Amino acid sequence: MNLASQSVLEGLNACFDHRSEVFIPELAMTFKVKHELTRFFACQNPVCEGGGRKNLPRSFLNRFTHVYMEALTTSDLVIIAAASYPQIPTELLECMVKFNEQVVLVLNVMSFVA
Repeated sequence: MNLASQSVLEGLNACFDHRSEVFIPELAMTFKVKHELTRFFACQNPVCEGGGRKNLPRSFLNRFTHVYMEALTTSDLVIIAAASYPQIPTELLECMVKFNEQVVLVLNVMSFVA
């Protein structure tokens, strides 16, 4: 959500407030939102990750239940990769995950120094 344009956020607000509707400009149509049948799921990343992320207003965020997730562990990533690519030997997947973690570590150090 914290990478969404202002127009998208305003459209979401119209779903949540007394209007209970969403306007789709590409279709030039408005759709009513039936609150008892509708669920919205959204995610956002920490503002410190950059890339144009912004802090969202507290009044907007209060409309959501917040769930915080820890970063996946090496073991988690290997299990996911093994389930997705069972034809690749687990030892190779472990090496691939560890390599990726080292690349991320180096990039984080380089961005800290810069």
